Amino acid sequence: PYDVYNSTMKLHNTAIKTSSWQPSFKYNIHKRIILTYKKVYQAYLEQFHLIPKNNFVDIAFEDLEKDTIGTIKNIYEKLNINGFDKMKSNLEKYLNKLGNYKKNKHPDIPINVQNEIFNEWNEYFKLWGYSKEYNNKNNKLIDNE
Repeated sequence: PYDVYNSTMKLHNTAIKTSSWQPSFKYNIHKRIILTYKKVYQAYLEQFHLIPKNNFVDIAFEDLEKDTIGTIKNIYEKLNINGFDKMKSNLEKYLNKLGNYKKNKHPDIPINVQNEIFNEWNEYFKLWGYSKEYNNKNNKLIDNE
């Protein structure tokens, strides 16, 4: 969830802000991210049972990062999609093209914001098994209270 927060903040500060017709935003982006995340995942929890089980696979992004090919193979298998072996070589070529791609680095989230994220999104931390510990691999835990 902390990565989602950071990524959404970056999205706002780059793409949304620079492509907006509005000269400035009249809302608090932090609060908007907190509320939107809750709305999206509450809707997800209320509705995902409507999707037939054989049409739905829930994966963690971390799994996709660690083992892209294995995770995608698992998706193919769970959804009973043919052609993974045929597609695998194209996927490997694509992954090789990415070469030295590095994920975006984000600034640390201040302790007070981490606490708010955890308190507001606690249900989702529990649901997907994330700990409260903030682990920004690029940086360190900071306290800007």
